[in-house]
Amino acid sequence: MSAGVVNRKDCSVLEGSLESGIVNSMLERKAVLEQWKIVIERSLSVLCGNPVHALCVAMPGPFDYEKGISLMDGMHKYQALLGMDVRKYFANLLSLASDRIFFVNDAEAFLLGQLPFVKNYAQKRVMGITLGTGLGSALYNQGRVKDLNLGSSLFLEGIVEDYISTRGIIGFYKKCGGDKARDVKSLFALPSTDIYRQQTIEQLQLWLIAFLKRCFKHEKPDVIVVGGNIAQGSQFFLPGVLGGLELKDDTKAIQVADFGQQNLLKGLALLLNDKN
Repeated sequence: MSAGVVNRKDCSVLEGSLESGIVNSMLERKAVLEQWKIVIERSLSVLCGNPVHALCVAMPGPFDYEKGISLMDGMHKYQALLGMDVRKYFANLLSLASDRIFFVNDAEAFLLGQLPFVKNYAQKRVMGITLGTGLGSALYNQGRVKDLNLGSSLFLEGIVEDYISTRGIIGFYKKCGGDKARDVKSLFALPSTDIYRQQTIEQLQLWLIAFLKRCFKHEKPDVIVVGGNIAQGSQFFLPGVLGGLELKDDTKAIQVADFGQQNLLKGLALLLNDKN
């Protein structure tokens, strides 16, 4: 989780306000909210008691973004928040009026924050994909960004997130017989001679090739920007994916996201400015 104070006029992040922390989305509600609170309060400490004028929160779906209520059920993340009025929680935490709290799709915010890194993006269809606990997806076209929710689309014997996600990747690794990695970062850190690591990376490549081919066919993006925690280890799997995709059309491309934490916050500010 990341938090920061943003100047809405120029979308700049206030120096010293950028904070991050690990949030275990599988914990009980009280524990999740406490982890959120710690990061937010650290970020806001730079204001020295000055008021917050608005809060914009990037949340994965399914989520009722208008009402601020979590709808995530059986998604292997934030199950404890199901049905919770998250807007009310933040209103109480920050002493903010409820109409000054906004929720947006995290994949949309990610993509908006990445657009400046895509050459001539205004003339292109740009798709953003985040690889992590789940799979987020959004599309930019003609000045607008929209959530695609491809993580919940049918794929093989389930949905995309059953395979291309932390649990899908580590689940396959354990099924192969591996027992040394608890997450994808530690999987990539294993020696290249580890047979279970190699089998898992090769399987991830096959899943991504199939998924991205479908994206190019149906969404017709000119560029796909790949981000998220798993993509920070893209050097271990992306070369094989690119080879499998055989992108012969020079107008089609895949690029790895810029991982500056401030980019998502700038995307949030842009979405907030668009709302009011």
